[in-house]
Amino acid sequence: MCRKIGGTASYGVHKLWVFSTDKPDTLTSQTKPRTEIAILVFGPSTPHATTLMLRVYNGSLMYYMGPALVPDMYNEWFRLNVIHDVDAGKNEDSYYMESRWKGIKVPLELFETLEAAAWGPIDPTEGFISLPLNQSNFVIQRPYDVPEDQRYSYVNGVHKLPDCHYLHGAWDMKLIKEELETSLSFLSIPSSYPKPIINTTARLQTSASIQPSHSERREMGAYHQVAFCLALLLFMHQARAWPLDPTHGFVEVPLNTSNFEFHKPYDLAVSQRYSFVDGVHKLWVFSDDKPLSLNSPTKPRSEIRIRGYDYSSGVWQFEAYGYVPCGTLGVCIMQVFGASPPHATTLMLRVYNGTLSYYRAPALVDDIYDRWFRLNVIHDVDAAIVKVYIDGVLKFEAPGRGGTSHYFKCGVYAQNDDSHSMESRWKEIKVLKKCV
Repeated sequence: MCRKIGGTASYGVHKLWVFSTDKPDTLTSQTKPRTEIAILVFGPSTPHATTLMLRVYNGSLMYYMGPALVPDMYNEWFRLNVIHDVDAGKNEDSYYMESRWKGIKVPLELFETLEAAAWGPIDPTEGFISLPLNQSNFVIQRPYDVPEDQRYSYVNGVHKLPDCHYLHGAWDMKLIKEELETSLSFLSIPSSYPKPIINTTARLQTSASIQPSHSERREMGAYHQVAFCLALLLFMHQARAWPLDPTHGFVEVPLNTSNFEFHKPYDLAVSQRYSFVDGVHKLWVFSDDKPLSLNSPTKPRSEIRIRGYDYSSGVWQFEAYGYVPCGTLGVCIMQVFGASPPHATTLMLRVYNGTLSYYRAPALVDDIYDRWFRLNVIHDVDAAIVKVYIDGVLKFEAPGRGGTSHYFKCGVYAQNDDSHSMESRWKEIKVLKKCV
């Protein structure tokens, strides 16, 4: 088990945390500690306090103490929709979850709610509209003796709670609805399952009591089941080509300038081959510069060597945004150092004529010049595999090369056929470890 030290979520994160020894919500409260944003399904008839509670026990998502809804909730993004029909007079709350998809919405019923079971797999928000929601709608409930900022944070728009040793979850307000719609646009539904047409306009202009006919429901159910199966196959087929978050399931380790060791020509000061301005690390070197040390047979370099996180086992990841100006070639811009002889490195990413390559070949990206790109390199030591992601897309998998100790480097390190001037820039450098 490992504790999350930092976050890697995308835009929209609220972070909430609490400890079992914290005080309750109020001085006289008999309840247990909490840090919550008060948009719960709350307030049925006594003796109950809530209409619904979703709890986590040993990795399972539960309706109160049971039944179990999802057996393994840890380290997975899921989409949650809860529908509460007050006027129906019964609990018809529904749960829809999708691993690794992110998003939460608080909907308002527009005209009607059709039974999901009759339609097959559908978007549970169909027939609803999203209400305006911002920070003014959030009441942060926390231990009464602790300031809000000690149990809650809002970073780039996402609610987040610590996991592993602590209670953890994360809510990212960004949706991937567009991706799903794009995937469905590629589907070719067999003619035996024509897309059902219901007069939606008429229904909206008349009464909410108008329901699709039994035959329409059957047709819609069959259509959605076929569409869902085809969409699932398409997801599996195109997964490698779609942008995703390679940091999913990893935790970020603390990293600052004390972890940066600069490798440069031995006769020059660091400032002559490195600068740090507005969050950007700029490293450059010339082909006629001296090597790393006086007697070194290696070529010139200006690199950041990550200190403090050398590793020999587990799954580790390097993440950063890189930039290579036009004209830089014959250079290594990132390394996973350490391998069994005769090799010195497990991975080198090099630039030749604007192409980013794994060593000399194969080519991973054809046009890398003059643009920022997101680089994620995952090294699974025990499985002996290295994965390279560019802008969230898996570009290459390579076998490991053994070795007893490894670390990450980035910058410029001259290789064969190098240009006279070589430069790369880096920002938001991170090191992450797989949470197990």
